[in-house]
Amino acid sequence: MEDYPLLKIGIIGSGGIARFIHVPGFQLCSNVEVAVACDSSAETAEATARAFNIPATTTDYREVIANPDIDAVVIATPNNLHQPISLEALAAGKHVLCEKPIGMNAAEAEEMALVARQSGLVHVVSFVYRFVPALRYLKHLVDGGHLGEIRHFRATYLCAVPDIWIGWRNHKELAGSGVLGDLGSHLIDFARHLVGEVDAVSGWVKTLLPQRLVAGTDRYKECTTDDTAAFLAEFRNGVTGVFEVSWHAPGRGGRDTDFQYIELNGSKGTAVYHLQEPFQLRLCPGEPYSKDQLFTVPVPRAFHKWPGSSRDVRADAPNVGFRYDQAFAFIQAIRGLESAHLPDFEDGLAAQLVVDAVLEAASARRWVTVKR
Repeated sequence: MEDYPLLKIGIIGSGGIARFIHVPGFQLCSNVEVAVACDSSAETAEATARAFNIPATTTDYREVIANPDIDAVVIATPNNLHQPISLEALAAGKHVLCEKPIGMNAAEAEEMALVARQSGLVHVVSFVYRFVPALRYLKHLVDGGHLGEIRHFRATYLCAVPDIWIGWRNHKELAGSGVLGDLGSHLIDFARHLVGEVDAVSGWVKTLLPQRLVAGTDRYKECTTDDTAAFLAEFRNGVTGVFEVSWHAPGRGGRDTDFQYIELNGSKGTAVYHLQEPFQLRLCPGEPYSKDQLFTVPVPRAFHKWPGSSRDVRADAPNVGFRYDQAFAFIQAIRGLESAHLPDFEDGLAAQLVVDAVLEAASARRWVTVKR
Protein backbone atom coordinates (compact mmCIF):
# COMPACT_ATOMS: atom_id res chain seq x y z
CA MET A 1 0.00 0.00 0.00
CA GLU A 2 1.14 3.55 -0.68
CA ASP A 3 2.55 5.67 2.10
CA TYR A 4 -0.19 7.82 3.59
CA PRO A 5 0.06 10.55 6.21
CA LEU A 6 0.04 9.31 9.78
CA LEU A 7 -3.43 9.04 11.28
CA LYS A 8 -3.78 9.37 15.03
CA ILE A 9 -6.56 7.59 16.89
CA GLY A 10 -8.02 8.38 20.30
CA ILE A 11 -9.63 5.55 22.24
CA ILE A 12 -12.48 6.77 24.45
CA GLY A 13 -13.37 3.92 26.75
CA SER A 14 -10.26 1.80 27.27
CA GLY A 15 -11.74 -1.32 28.84
CA GLY A 16 -12.11 -4.87 27.63
CA ILE A 17 -13.57 -4.30 24.17
CA ALA A 18 -10.92 -1.70 23.33
CA ARG A 19 -8.16 -4.08 24.36
CA PHE A 20 -9.74 -7.09 22.66
CA ILE A 21 -10.67 -5.60 19.28
CA HIS A 22 -9.98 -1.95 18.65
CA VAL A 23 -6.40 -1.27 19.73
CA PRO A 24 -4.93 -4.51 18.29
CA GLY A 25 -6.73 -3.82 15.02
CA PHE A 26 -5.30 -0.33 14.64
CA GLN A 27 -1.83 -1.53 15.53
CA LEU A 28 -1.94 -3.73 12.43
CA CYS A 29 -2.66 -0.74 10.19
CA SER A 30 0.03 1.06 8.25
CA ASN A 31 0.82 4.66 9.29
CA VAL A 32 -1.68 4.63 12.14
CA GLU A 33 -0.95 5.45 15.78
CA VAL A 34 -3.21 4.93 18.75
CA ALA A 35 -2.15 8.17 20.40
CA VAL A 36 -4.22 8.33 23.57
CA ALA A 37 -6.17 5.98 25.83
CA CYS A 38 -9.05 7.67 27.63
CA ASP A 39 -11.21 6.20 30.36
CA SER A 40 -13.16 7.50 33.33
CA SER A 41 -10.90 5.21 35.36
CA ALA A 42 -7.31 6.42 35.31
CA GLU A 43 -6.18 2.93 36.29
CA THR A 44 -7.94 1.38 33.27
CA ALA A 45 -6.54 3.96 30.87
CA GLU A 46 -3.02 3.50 32.21
CA ALA A 47 -3.24 -0.29 32.10
CA THR A 48 -4.33 -0.22 28.45
CA ALA A 49 -1.60 2.29 27.61
CA ARG A 50 1.05 0.07 29.21
CA ALA A 51 -0.23 -3.04 27.47
CA PHE A 52 -0.12 -1.47 24.00
CA ASN A 53 2.57 1.21 24.35
CA ILE A 54 0.10 4.06 23.92
CA PRO A 55 1.96 7.32 24.65
CA ALA A 56 -0.74 9.29 26.49
CA THR A 57 -3.71 8.80 28.81
CA THR A 58 -6.53 10.96 30.13
CA THR A 59 -9.76 10.61 32.09
CA ASP A 60 -11.48 13.45 30.18
CA TYR A 61 -12.81 12.57 26.72
CA ARG A 62 -13.08 16.27 25.89
CA GLU A 63 -9.29 16.48 25.93
CA VAL A 64 -9.19 13.83 23.22
CA ILE A 65 -11.78 15.61 21.10
CA ALA A 66 -10.10 19.00 21.53
CA ASN A 67 -6.68 17.65 20.53
CA PRO A 68 -6.01 18.91 16.97
CA ASP A 69 -3.62 16.02 16.33
CA ILE A 70 -6.34 13.37 16.76
CA ASP A 71 -7.95 12.43 13.45
CA ALA A 72 -10.50 9.87 14.63
CA VAL A 73 -11.95 8.44 17.80
CA VAL A 74 -13.26 5.08 18.93
CA ILE A 75 -16.14 5.31 21.39
CA ALA A 76 -16.26 2.19 23.57
CA THR A 77 -17.96 3.64 26.63
CA PRO A 78 -21.23 2.70 28.35
CA ASN A 79 -24.14 3.23 25.96
CA ASN A 80 -25.43 6.41 27.60
CA LEU A 81 -22.28 8.25 26.48
CA HIS A 82 -22.33 7.16 22.84
CA GLN A 83 -24.56 9.97 21.65
CA PRO A 84 -23.01 12.98 23.43
CA ILE A 85 -19.44 11.94 22.68
CA SER A 86 -20.24 11.13 19.03
CA LEU A 87 -21.91 14.49 18.50
CA GLU A 88 -19.03 16.38 20.08
CA ALA A 89 -16.46 14.42 18.09
CA LEU A 90 -18.25 15.01 14.79
CA ALA A 91 -18.61 18.71 15.60
CA ALA A 92 -14.84 18.82 16.14
CA GLY A 93 -14.19 17.21 12.76
CA LYS A 94 -13.21 13.77 14.04
CA HIS A 95 -14.12 10.56 12.23
CA VAL A 96 -16.02 8.21 14.57
CA LEU A 97 -16.12 4.47 15.17
CA CYS A 98 -18.78 3.87 17.82
CA GLU A 99 -19.68 0.69 19.63
CA LYS A 100 -23.21 -0.65 19.32
CA PRO A 101 -25.93 0.16 20.09
CA ILE A 102 -25.15 3.68 18.98
CA GLY A 103 -27.72 5.30 21.27
CA MET A 104 -29.96 4.65 24.22
CA ASN A 105 -33.01 4.74 21.99
CA ALA A 106 -34.09 5.56 18.45
CA ALA A 107 -34.45 9.28 19.18
CA GLU A 108 -30.78 9.52 20.13
CA ALA A 109 -29.73 7.34 17.21
CA GLU A 110 -31.75 9.46 14.77
CA GLU A 111 -29.97 12.64 15.86
CA MET A 112 -26.61 10.90 15.58
CA ALA A 113 -27.36 9.66 12.08
CA LEU A 114 -28.53 13.09 10.95
CA VAL A 115 -25.47 14.90 12.28
CA ALA A 116 -23.13 12.25 10.91
CA ARG A 117 -24.77 12.41 7.49
CA GLN A 118 -24.37 16.19 7.36
CA SER A 119 -20.78 16.13 8.62
CA GLY A 120 -19.19 14.48 5.60
CA LEU A 121 -17.01 12.51 8.02
CA VAL A 122 -16.62 8.74 8.26
CA HIS A 123 -19.00 7.29 10.83
CA VAL A 124 -19.03 3.55 11.56
CA VAL A 125 -20.96 1.49 14.08
CA SER A 126 -19.15 -1.57 15.39
CA PHE A 127 -21.19 -4.38 13.88
CA VAL A 128 -17.95 -6.29 13.82
CA TYR A 129 -19.41 -9.64 12.78
CA ARG A 130 -19.94 -8.36 9.26
CA PHE A 131 -16.22 -9.09 8.94
CA VAL A 132 -16.55 -12.84 9.63
CA PRO A 133 -15.34 -14.66 6.47
CA ALA A 134 -18.34 -17.02 6.44
CA LEU A 135 -20.77 -14.12 6.87
CA ARG A 136 -19.16 -12.22 4.01
CA TYR A 137 -19.39 -15.31 1.80
CA LEU A 138 -23.01 -15.84 2.81
CA LYS A 139 -23.77 -12.25 1.77
CA HIS A 140 -22.15 -12.99 -1.59
CA LEU A 141 -24.31 -16.10 -2.07
CA VAL A 142 -27.51 -14.28 -1.15
CA ASP A 143 -26.77 -11.30 -3.38
CA GLY A 144 -25.88 -13.65 -6.24
CA GLY A 145 -29.24 -15.41 -6.00
CA HIS A 146 -27.68 -18.78 -5.15
CA LEU A 147 -30.33 -19.47 -2.51
CA GLY A 148 -33.14 -18.15 -4.66
CA GLU A 149 -35.92 -16.13 -3.07
CA ILE A 150 -35.32 -16.00 0.68
CA ARG A 151 -38.31 -17.24 2.68
CA HIS A 152 -37.11 -17.69 6.27
CA PHE A 153 -34.43 -16.05 8.41
CA ARG A 154 -33.62 -17.37 11.87
CA ALA A 155 -30.85 -16.28 14.19
CA THR A 156 -29.62 -17.06 17.69
CA TYR A 157 -26.92 -15.44 19.80
CA LEU A 158 -26.25 -17.12 23.14
CA CYS A 159 -23.54 -16.91 25.77
CA ALA A 160 -22.98 -17.72 29.42
CA VAL A 161 -22.52 -14.55 31.45
CA PRO A 162 -21.62 -15.15 35.13
CA ASP A 163 -24.47 -14.59 37.56
CA ILE A 164 -22.53 -11.83 39.32
CA TRP A 165 -23.06 -8.10 38.77
CA ILE A 166 -21.53 -7.21 35.39
CA GLY A 167 -21.57 -3.45 35.74
CA TRP A 168 -23.19 -0.83 33.56
CA ARG A 169 -24.83 -3.41 31.28
CA ASN A 170 -27.14 -4.31 34.19
CA HIS A 171 -28.16 -0.67 34.69
CA LYS A 172 -30.92 0.67 32.42
CA GLU A 173 -29.88 4.29 32.84
CA LEU A 174 -26.43 3.44 31.48
CA ALA A 175 -27.27 0.71 28.96
CA GLY A 176 -30.76 1.51 27.69
CA SER A 177 -31.48 -2.16 27.08
CA GLY A 178 -29.58 -5.25 28.09
CA VAL A 179 -29.01 -8.34 26.02
CA LEU A 180 -31.44 -7.18 23.31
CA GLY A 181 -29.25 -4.18 22.50
CA ASP A 182 -25.97 -5.91 23.34
CA LEU A 183 -26.35 -9.13 21.33
CA GLY A 184 -29.66 -8.63 19.57
CA SER A 185 -28.47 -5.58 17.64
CA HIS A 186 -25.92 -7.81 15.88
CA LEU A 187 -28.64 -10.22 14.78
CA ILE A 188 -30.81 -7.35 13.58
CA ASP A 189 -27.88 -6.04 11.56
CA PHE A 190 -27.34 -9.51 10.08
CA ALA A 191 -31.01 -9.63 9.09
CA ARG A 192 -30.97 -6.23 7.40
CA HIS A 193 -27.62 -6.93 5.73
CA LEU A 194 -28.70 -10.29 4.33
CA VAL A 195 -32.47 -10.02 3.85
CA GLY A 196 -33.81 -6.47 4.07
CA GLU A 197 -35.71 -4.13 6.34
CA VAL A 198 -37.86 -5.39 9.20
CA ASP A 199 -41.48 -4.26 8.98
CA ALA A 200 -43.08 -5.49 12.23
CA VAL A 201 -42.15 -7.44 15.36
CA SER A 202 -43.72 -9.30 18.24
CA GLY A 203 -41.66 -10.53 21.16
CA TRP A 204 -40.75 -10.58 24.81
CA VAL A 205 -37.85 -9.56 27.02
CA LYS A 206 -37.16 -10.90 30.50
CA THR A 207 -34.81 -10.31 33.40
CA LEU A 208 -34.16 -13.76 34.79
CA LEU A 209 -31.82 -12.36 37.46
CA PRO A 210 -33.42 -9.22 38.92
CA GLN A 211 -30.58 -9.10 41.44
CA ARG A 212 -26.94 -10.06 41.01
CA LEU A 213 -24.23 -10.65 43.60
CA VAL A 214 -21.41 -8.12 43.60
CA ALA A 215 -18.24 -10.15 43.16
CA GLY A 216 -16.21 -10.62 46.32
CA THR A 217 -18.99 -9.38 48.60
CA ASP A 218 -22.25 -10.57 50.10
CA ARG A 219 -24.14 -7.61 48.60
CA TYR A 220 -26.63 -7.76 45.76
CA LYS A 221 -27.43 -5.09 43.17
CA GLU A 222 -30.69 -4.66 41.32
CA CYS A 223 -30.58 -5.44 37.60
CA THR A 224 -32.83 -3.20 35.53
CA THR A 225 -32.03 -4.47 32.02
CA ASP A 226 -33.20 -7.57 30.19
CA ASP A 227 -30.93 -10.63 30.11
CA THR A 228 -32.91 -12.79 27.68
CA ALA A 229 -35.18 -11.91 24.75
CA ALA A 230 -36.83 -13.33 21.66
CA PHE A 231 -38.97 -11.95 18.88
CA LEU A 232 -40.70 -12.77 15.62
CA ALA A 233 -40.29 -10.49 12.63
CA GLU A 234 -42.01 -9.81 9.36
CA PHE A 235 -39.78 -8.23 6.74
CA ARG A 236 -41.02 -5.69 4.21
CA ASN A 237 -40.28 -8.15 1.42
CA GLY A 238 -42.37 -10.91 3.01
CA VAL A 239 -39.56 -12.92 4.62
CA THR A 240 -40.29 -14.34 8.08
CA GLY A 241 -37.80 -14.05 10.93
CA VAL A 242 -37.14 -15.65 14.31
CA PHE A 243 -34.59 -14.21 16.77
CA GLU A 244 -33.36 -15.29 20.22
CA VAL A 245 -30.66 -13.88 22.50
CA SER A 246 -29.60 -14.76 26.03
CA TRP A 247 -26.84 -14.27 28.55
CA HIS A 248 -28.03 -17.43 30.35
CA ALA A 249 -26.89 -20.30 28.15
CA PRO A 250 -24.41 -22.54 30.01
CA GLY A 251 -21.98 -24.22 27.66
CA ARG A 252 -22.41 -21.58 24.96
CA GLY A 253 -19.19 -19.75 25.75
CA GLY A 254 -18.38 -16.09 26.07
CA ARG A 255 -16.61 -13.36 24.15
CA ASP A 256 -14.68 -15.11 21.33
CA THR A 257 -16.48 -18.41 22.02
CA ASP A 258 -20.06 -17.06 21.92
CA PHE A 259 -22.63 -19.20 20.12
CA GLN A 260 -23.96 -17.41 17.08
CA TYR A 261 -26.17 -19.10 14.50
CA ILE A 262 -27.92 -17.93 11.34
CA GLU A 263 -30.03 -19.98 8.95
CA LEU A 264 -31.51 -18.79 5.67
CA ASN A 265 -34.04 -20.88 3.77
CA GLY A 266 -34.60 -19.94 0.14
CA SER A 267 -36.45 -21.28 -2.86
CA LYS A 268 -33.22 -22.84 -4.17
CA GLY A 269 -31.63 -24.01 -0.93
CA THR A 270 -30.48 -23.35 2.63
CA ALA A 271 -27.38 -21.83 4.20
CA VAL A 272 -26.27 -22.21 7.82
CA TYR A 273 -23.65 -20.03 9.50
CA HIS A 274 -21.94 -20.65 12.86
CA LEU A 275 -19.52 -18.17 14.41
CA GLN A 276 -17.51 -21.12 15.70
CA GLU A 277 -16.86 -22.16 12.10
CA PRO A 278 -15.83 -18.83 10.55
CA PHE A 279 -14.22 -20.40 7.48
CA GLN A 280 -17.08 -22.62 6.37
CA LEU A 281 -20.82 -22.73 5.74
CA ARG A 282 -23.31 -25.55 5.71
CA LEU A 283 -25.21 -25.46 2.43
CA CYS A 284 -28.05 -27.28 0.76
CA PRO A 285 -27.57 -25.87 -2.73
CA GLY A 286 -28.78 -26.46 -6.23
CA GLU A 287 -31.90 -27.41 -8.12
CA PRO A 288 -33.15 -29.95 -7.41
CA TYR A 289 -31.72 -29.86 -3.90
CA SER A 290 -31.45 -32.62 -1.35
CA LYS A 291 -34.34 -32.67 1.06
CA ASP A 292 -32.37 -33.96 4.00
CA GLN A 293 -28.70 -33.08 3.69
CA LEU A 294 -26.46 -30.07 4.25
CA PHE A 295 -22.94 -30.05 2.87
CA THR A 296 -19.94 -28.37 4.49
CA VAL A 297 -18.48 -25.84 2.06
CA PRO A 298 -15.21 -24.01 2.74
CA VAL A 299 -15.19 -20.23 2.41
CA PRO A 300 -13.14 -19.21 -0.64
CA ARG A 301 -9.82 -17.56 0.13
CA ALA A 302 -11.01 -14.26 -1.34
CA PHE A 303 -13.33 -13.85 1.66
CA HIS A 304 -10.81 -14.73 4.39
CA LYS A 305 -9.99 -11.10 5.11
CA TRP A 306 -11.14 -7.62 4.12
CA PRO A 307 -9.99 -6.59 0.62
CA GLY A 308 -6.59 -4.94 0.75
CA SER A 309 -5.76 -6.03 4.29
CA SER A 310 -2.23 -7.30 4.84
CA ARG A 311 -3.31 -9.20 7.97
CA ASP A 312 -2.01 -12.77 8.25
CA VAL A 313 -5.16 -14.84 8.74
CA ARG A 314 -3.08 -17.57 10.40
CA ALA A 315 -1.64 -15.26 13.05
CA ASP A 316 -4.68 -15.20 15.34
CA ALA A 317 -7.42 -17.53 16.48
CA PRO A 318 -10.08 -17.92 13.75
CA ASN A 319 -12.76 -16.35 15.97
CA VAL A 320 -10.56 -13.34 16.77
CA GLY A 321 -8.53 -12.22 13.76
CA PHE A 322 -11.41 -11.13 11.54
CA ARG A 323 -12.36 -8.49 14.14
CA TYR A 324 -9.17 -6.56 13.39
CA ASP A 325 -10.34 -5.97 9.82
CA GLN A 326 -12.85 -3.46 11.17
CA ALA A 327 -10.05 -1.05 12.09
CA PHE A 328 -8.43 -1.53 8.68
CA ALA A 329 -11.70 -0.84 6.84
CA PHE A 330 -12.31 2.26 8.98
CA ILE A 331 -8.86 3.61 8.13
CA GLN A 332 -9.36 2.84 4.44
CA ALA A 333 -12.63 4.76 4.51
CA ILE A 334 -10.95 7.77 6.13
CA ARG A 335 -8.33 7.68 3.39
CA GLY A 336 -11.06 7.55 0.75
CA LEU A 337 -10.04 4.07 -0.37
CA GLU A 338 -12.90 1.90 0.92
CA SER A 339 -15.53 1.18 -1.72
CA ALA A 340 -17.43 -1.58 0.10
CA HIS A 341 -20.27 -0.46 2.36
CA LEU A 342 -19.39 -0.30 6.04
CA PRO A 343 -22.09 -0.30 8.74
CA ASP A 344 -22.62 3.37 9.52
CA PHE A 345 -24.80 5.41 11.84
CA GLU A 346 -27.75 4.92 9.48
CA ASP A 347 -27.40 1.17 10.07
CA GLY A 348 -27.11 1.82 13.78
CA LEU A 349 -30.35 3.80 13.68
CA ALA A 350 -32.14 1.09 11.71
CA ALA A 351 -31.11 -1.54 14.27
CA GLN A 352 -32.18 0.70 17.16
CA LEU A 353 -35.61 1.21 15.59
CA VAL A 354 -36.11 -2.55 15.68
CA VAL A 355 -34.85 -2.80 19.27
CA ASP A 356 -37.28 -0.08 20.34
CA ALA A 357 -40.12 -1.81 18.52
CA VAL A 358 -39.37 -5.12 20.25
CA LEU A 359 -39.35 -3.40 23.64
CA GLU A 360 -42.70 -1.78 22.84
CA ALA A 361 -44.13 -5.08 21.58
CA ALA A 362 -42.98 -6.88 24.72
CA SER A 363 -44.53 -4.23 26.96
CA ALA A 364 -47.82 -4.12 25.06
CA ARG A 365 -47.87 -7.87 24.27
CA ARG A 366 -48.77 -7.24 20.63
CA TRP A 367 -47.32 -6.78 17.16
CA VAL A 368 -45.63 -3.40 16.59
CA THR A 369 -44.73 -1.79 13.26
CA VAL A 370 -41.11 -0.67 13.06
CA LYS A 371 -40.89 3.08 12.51
CA ARG A 372 -39.26 4.30 9.31
